[in-house]
Amino acid sequence: EIPILQLSVTGSSNLSTVSQAADDLKNAVESVSGIDSVSLRGETETIVQIVVNPAELEAYGVTVSSISQAIQSVNVGMPAGSADLDGQTFNVRIDEAFKSVEDVKNVLIKTGAGSLRLSDIADVNLIDDEGDTISRTYRKEEGPKTSPVVYMSVYRDNGADTIGPVNEILNIIEEGRGSLYPDDIQVIITSNFAEDVEDSLGTVMDSAISGLLVVVLVLFLFIDLREALIVSLIIPLSMLVSCTVMAQVGITLNSVSLMGFVIALGLLVDNAI
Repeated sequence: EIPILQLSVTGSSNLSTVSQAADDLKNAVESVSGIDSVSLRGETETIVQIVVNPAELEAYGVTVSSISQAIQSVNVGMPAGSADLDGQTFNVRIDEAFKSVEDVKNVLIKTGAGSLRLSDIADVNLIDDEGDTISRTYRKEEGPKTSPVVYMSVYRDNGADTIGPVNEILNIIEEGRGSLYPDDIQVIITSNFAEDVEDSLGTVMDSAISGLLVVVLVLFLFIDLREALIVSLIIPLSMLVSCTVMAQVGITLNSVSLMGFVIALGLLVDNAI
């Protein structure tokens, strides 16, 4: 599937800030009607890092395996069936997953002498994991240094319009500077499929106008003015009827439908002459 819009979110800030800006922009774009999904590449992932102290483990008789089991036993999130109440059925879910890093620090670890908190024997911190890839971009205005970047691809629903959603997304990007994302974050359009559709639409209109002029001129010179005027109504009327039918059956203006328009107009001109 070809994305209708591709963006690069970058800035002089660290990758964590750029990733947060890209995630906020993604949520705003996904709310646009006609958008199916938005994918991100190159963003960081916030993870909990636990660094144990070997001396403390030995002193308390705790193993890494017992710490792992203790964390898994309290970090639970799973469906628990359903319950009927007042004639309605409700889904029941156990949600004991960690909400913050403090929850992880306070996990109780059993020892031979009792229990202790995980933070007593390990350092627990939130860190940004960039994964196995490094995404950087070079911008001339930034000088010789590179900047962190997150790539965004926007996909539309099957059968949805292309130009309308893209224009709405571009408005979100323009109006969201300073509110949706920081001023020092740059959103660069790297690919805009709507421009290709608009170019195709321009080709259709140019073909229709030139074809109409040719038909009218040929008929006026070799037949009669009345026939020329009658035929001159065929092309715009046919386009109007086609657009009306397309709107009724849910066919949108895209590269395939516009190509069909160009071919049909060529046949229409030949048949009119």
